[in-house]
Amino acid sequence: MISRLKYSTFSSSKRRLLRSSSKCRDSTKDQRTAAFRYPPLLIDIVSAHYWYLVNLGSWAEIYGTMSAAKEGVAGIMRNVSKKIIKIDPNYSDGGGYFMLGAVHFKSPYIPFVLSWPSNDKALEYLNVAHNTGDSTPSQTVYLSRALYKNGQVKKAISLLSSLLDENISKTYKLEDMDQHEIARGLLEEWK
Repeated sequence: MISRLKYSTFSSSKRRLLRSSSKCRDSTKDQRTAAFRYPPLLIDIVSAHYWYLVNLGSWAEIYGTMSAAKEGVAGIMRNVSKKIIKIDPNYSDGGGYFMLGAVHFKSPYIPFVLSWPSNDKALEYLNVAHNTGDSTPSQTVYLSRALYKNGQVKKAISLLSSLLDENISKTYKLEDMDQHEIARGLLEEWK
């Protein structure tokens, strides 16, 4: 519960950072440098790995997926996701599988540089995450995007529609509101 609250707070901060785009690149370069310098790879505390990935993934979104891929971020995220799954596959409702699916989904295929990202693997891992514990709105949105990308349009629309039929949780209000907004936008685009 605390970790999802931290994510909601972080997500709000990330949106504020995105709005101030002139400072964005400098700030994210500092974050990347710190993340590369102090990765939590030597400890087996699953929450440290998970939040390391959340922050690294947010940096990659701001910095740009192609630039981040060339810097090796996708490979780091894939390895740390696998470590999370090894330590505790149920952590954060399948958070390791979610991160692994997300990195497969978002990472570009770059011959000779980044040849492992796979839409089929993204769909596989996102399905596992969605079916582990209680599915989260973030998992539902990512799974819907992967389904849509793989040509399963009706199933993707159905998942997003069912998400919008659910009430926004009081505990994770900011995160849920953000994902509901994304879901509404995707449904408008896809219909």
